[in-house]
Amino acid sequence: MNRSLQISTTKDKVLGVVVTLGLIALFLFSTRSLELDFPKFIGRIVNAPEILGKFMTLNWSIIGEVFANMVASVFIAVAALAVGVVLSVILAFLAAENITPNKAVAAVIKGSIAVIRAVPALIWILMVVASYGFGNTGGMIGLVFPTTGYLVKSFTASIEDLGYDLIEAMRTTGANRLTIIVRALFPTLTGSFLSWTAIRLEG
Repeated sequence: MNRSLQISTTKDKVLGVVVTLGLIALFLFSTRSLELDFPKFIGRIVNAPEILGKFMTLNWSIIGEVFANMVASVFIAVAALAVGVVLSVILAFLAAENITPNKAVAAVIKGSIAVIRAVPALIWILMVVASYGFGNTGGMIGLVFPTTGYLVKSFTASIEDLGYDLIEAMRTTGANRLTIIVRALFPTLTGSFLSWTAIRLEG
């Protein structure tokens, strides 16, 4: 028993060392591939106080404009969230394995959402701005992509967590898919959906 425990402990230590060395090698390879200039970065740290001083300087003459833009940013985020929630609810019920009308459709949606989630939100916004132009509309559309990607995955997981029992019970009564969603699944999932939406709004 003690020998087995010692062997297991040794394996864990070896695995830890291998993983640590692998992560270090990956870090070094990544920095080398990106051609990051750490000496230059360290050499310019002396300029940090001056830069921070400029950041802390307030131009009170434009404070009204700044405040208006901050409020506009909040409105854009809320509008993007509202559109994202509507799209996400629809796509989530199409993507969830236990209620989807077509397995291929579910696979396509999940694959597309995985791609959307893999691209940072800033990239989506820049792509939309590049094609649509600067403005509130472009900003809102750019935020819809990452919002939808986050919420579809979360909503789909919540739907699939319910399993098949409730759905099968409704089907035995003759209920169609839309009735099951409206009368059984959606009321059950409202709290979960609101929680995910609130988390996304905070983010």
